[in-house]
Amino acid sequence: MKKLTTLILTAITMIAVVSCKKNDDKPTPEETPVTGAIELSGNLSTQTLDASKKYVLKGQVFVNDGQVLTIPAGTVIMGDKATKGLLVINRGGKIMAEGTAANP
Repeated sequence: MKKLTTLILTAITMIAVVSCKKNDDKPTPEETPVTGAIELSGNLSTQTLDASKKYVLKGQVFVNDGQVLTIPAGTVIMGDKATKGLLVINRGGKIMAEGTAANP
């Protein structure tokens, strides 16, 4: 009886392994890198971004005390999913981002 149970469990395991969905390693749209985007990372110095360009935040990006990040209306900034990109404005740092209804 023990051999029969082992044989049945082995057969079920083999069926489960064979029937698993194939992973063809194609990235999902969220993981696709942005072509031509400028990477922002680490501590930013005072700067003005260009609305005609795209930016991607790699990891934690900081605007520290005394620094100013100016973001013109219509500028596209995205966070990198793999590095969990985010923008942190620390105490004393400033962000100047004034969009419009047509150009948020």
